[in-house]
Amino acid sequence: MSVFSDSDLVVACDGAGSLLRSADATHFGTEVATGTNKYIWLGTPKVFRTFTFGFEKTHAGWIWYHAYPFDDETSTFIVECTPAVWSALELDTLDAAAGCARLETIFASHLGGQRLIDHRADTGGTGWMNFRRVTNQRWDNGNVVLMGDAAHTTHFAIGSGTKLAMQDAMALADSLAAGGPLAPALERYEHRRRAALAPLQRAALASSVWFERMPEYADLPSIRFSYALSDRRGEYPLWRYLLHLSTQRAVPRAMLRSALNARRRSRARRRPDAEPRIPQLTGG
Repeated sequence: MSVFSDSDLVVACDGAGSLLRSADATHFGTEVATGTNKYIWLGTPKVFRTFTFGFEKTHAGWIWYHAYPFDDETSTFIVECTPAVWSALELDTLDAAAGCARLETIFASHLGGQRLIDHRADTGGTGWMNFRRVTNQRWDNGNVVLMGDAAHTTHFAIGSGTKLAMQDAMALADSLAAGGPLAPALERYEHRRRAALAPLQRAALASSVWFERMPEYADLPSIRFSYALSDRRGEYPLWRYLLHLSTQRAVPRAMLRSALNARRRSRARRRPDAEPRIPQLTGG
């Protein structure tokens, strides 16, 4: 890109709708596949201690959320539904404030009386979107290189967007630190990250497809539904289903929870003290 000819390197990390990438989309071989479901990124003072899914059946059909902690006092709260439910609940016509009020009513039992926050409320707009799965045939163009959602997107159901962008940054830094001409360094960076991303992107695609079909699973018995949700990527062997069945009773479930908590504490102790915690509240 001639506009950046005076720069040694320009990192395009400006999101799924990257203007830097769009300026030469043909060179990058950009492809965007748009999902069918509608979703919106919100915040809430309700603190969810772990990644949580919640489902509600309304007069219009099913609507659900993906929630996880943002910091000690707030959480990210992503609401998703089919276009038919979105329209029937009039979420296509309500502004941000009115839309939040309607969703607060729908998810009142999950929010514990807390409110939902949409930063667009002050402007009267709304943030409902369709997920865009962005892929690129190549990630560099001379001295411009793509990173994060500008290079690749993964569905919010697996909650890895910020982490993947940070991992991109570390891989790019490693490739540049090795020395040598810029072009081979950018090729090394892309090759390394594509290989690492491939299984996660397959899982994210499977997860997004599952949620587009969620109403088909909603009438399953609760035990089968919860297992279908956990196995939405289609990766589990038979023994995981047997384990799932065995932990539906109180005592085995408590034992499993204790084991998982112990594993989390062990992993936390192994992390460097200086490791940054970078949560994600909003996305595009």
